[in-house]
Amino acid sequence: MGTPASVRGNGPDPARPGPTADPAGLRDSAAPTDPTDPAGLAPADPAAPAGHPAVRRRSAVGVGAGAGAARSTAARASHRRLPAGTWLWPGLLAFVLGLYGAGGPQLWEDELNSWDMATRSTGRLLETLQNVDAVLAAYYLLLHTWTALFGDSDLALRLPSVLAAAGAAVCTALIGARLAGPRAGRVAGLLFALTPVVSRYAQEARPYALVVLAVALATLLLLRALDRPDGKGRWAAYALALSAVGLLHLVALTALAGHVVAAAVAAKGIKGIKGVKGVKGVKGCPVLLYFGAAVLTGTAAAAPVLALGRSQAGRQISWIPSPDLWGLAAFWPQLFGSALTGGAVMALAALAWTGRQGRASRTAGAGAGAGVGADADGGDARSDSDSDSGSGPGSGFRSGSGPGSGPGPGSGLWSGFGSGFGSSPSAGAGADRAWLSAMTASAVAPPLILWAVSHGDVSYFYFRYLLFTLPAWAVLAGAALRTVRPRAVLAVLLAGLALLTLPEQRALREPYAHFWHGVDYRGAAAAIEKYHRPGDAVVYDRGDDYWRLLDAGVRHYLPDGLRPRDVFLARSAADRADLWASECPVPARCLRDEPRIWLVVPAGEADPLQALPPAQARALRAHYTATGTERLTGVTVALLVRKTGRTAEVAGERTGEEER
Repeated sequence: MGTPASVRGNGPDPARPGPTADPAGLRDSAAPTDPTDPAGLAPADPAAPAGHPAVRRRSAVGVGAGAGAARSTAARASHRRLPAGTWLWPGLLAFVLGLYGAGGPQLWEDELNSWDMATRSTGRLLETLQNVDAVLAAYYLLLHTWTALFGDSDLALRLPSVLAAAGAAVCTALIGARLAGPRAGRVAGLLFALTPVVSRYAQEARPYALVVLAVALATLLLLRALDRPDGKGRWAAYALALSAVGLLHLVALTALAGHVVAAAVAAKGIKGIKGVKGVKGVKGCPVLLYFGAAVLTGTAAAAPVLALGRSQAGRQISWIPSPDLWGLAAFWPQLFGSALTGGAVMALAALAWTGRQGRASRTAGAGAGAGVGADADGGDARSDSDSDSGSGPGSGFRSGSGPGSGPGPGSGLWSGFGSGFGSSPSAGAGADRAWLSAMTASAVAPPLILWAVSHGDVSYFYFRYLLFTLPAWAVLAGAALRTVRPRAVLAVLLAGLALLTLPEQRALREPYAHFWHGVDYRGAAAAIEKYHRPGDAVVYDRGDDYWRLLDAGVRHYLPDGLRPRDVFLARSAADRADLWASECPVPARCLRDEPRIWLVVPAGEADPLQALPPAQARALRAHYTATGTERLTGVTVALLVRKTGRTAEVAGERTGEEER
């Protein structure tokens, strides 16, 4: 059977009163219909006391005698479209901050792995994924296609993350707007965009920004599905977004903790709000069943990745230590990329709880004397959006346009996640606690889950794996700030936060900002390019410091046409279907007659040859001598020139005997 209009959010036209008109979705279905009061808001007895339920409904909705129908029609018309500025400005800010200086920091080791994998052939890439990094398969394939179209410069490699960060800011704003109104959504999106760690990973050629986008989009699509739980297309969209989450990063599936809370609250309904009932009250629409089916479908796509990822976890993330309580405490400033920003956002999130309960108490005490359109702030309902054409919190605005769009808070099954506008004052606290609980679970539960499961053989507890919780924190903080009046005060607060985090934003764009230990790959490549001659070869150190990826880093920054022979290379990483190359077991046999060899080794040794494995150093000393050295950040480049005469012959014979 079909779903009632009050649940679908697509009820009859309020401008045409009739026995079924109930645009607010608040009337008790058992109550008789009065033709003169199509919305069913007037008390049966004009002399009803202030505490009468009908009086409370009249006060909450704010429909006055005579003008009520017109106001209701105008309100519904204005709610069909969310003001574009609600999501546009956060998205633009995140894009600009992500794009600014994105090509400045040099690629670090993990980004070089991304470049190396993305530039392999599709066949070799798929072969490598069977041995390592299977959990990043979707990202590597996406980047493989991207680089084929737009090249492999630093900016091109990072641009997908820039776009993802902007998209995540848009989704954050839309989530906040659906749950707490346009002003809260706009503030949430701006707070998200201003968080330093968002800019940091918007400029990272890794999947983390895309994971944040996927989780935020899945959350938004879940809210839409819960708005109209009989819409199978909406559940399919949510399942598709959830599959993207799992394919991009398995750890991000812990975001389901918040989704479970949201679905459970929606299925149960909020006690005290008329027209909102649980699964039993929505015939033919089992919310939890649809939610469970969508989750199973979405996560099933990640099952092969999970199977491969478990077998590869030991070699990929063995460096992450098991966290203790101090590690849990230190996690939160790292999550935001700034102790100041993290402290401010988390404090505001806590205030969202106390502030919302205070609103409900004040609303309940206001009684039946509230004016037309008054919300729980004591101000006009329109003030939430600062006179933007849109709705106040919980007023049933639509994120899309037209009758087909799902309702926002205050209508349908999801009305429990609104601010209580359009419901009885006594229900306001319950409605707020509902969506606050879901957002708090989305922000807090994933880190706690990962911390708990990271005390076994493998630890997953690392801040960048949990960046997807940032939109939930921003939504909570935005809800706390939405009552700030006037708008100029709020603008000053956001500008102040931007100025206070400016040092972190500048530091993120330094040349070695992405490194644990900076390595000037770009400078090393520039030195080789400047003094290169035809026939030159190169030796990279792949000893104990193999993880520095000196070979990949220098190759990335060398021009495409300049590829000196790698003297001690036996098989490349691509040939081995791995991340690391293999080298000649007997270095002396790999030498040819190159007149000059470039030596690229980690910085720190007075004699650059001393940084190589002993066998390689002996082979080179026998035939070459260093004629020039350039010491850069984290790397040394030396030029070796072949010896001539009897000295070279004797040294070569001695080296050959040692090798035998």
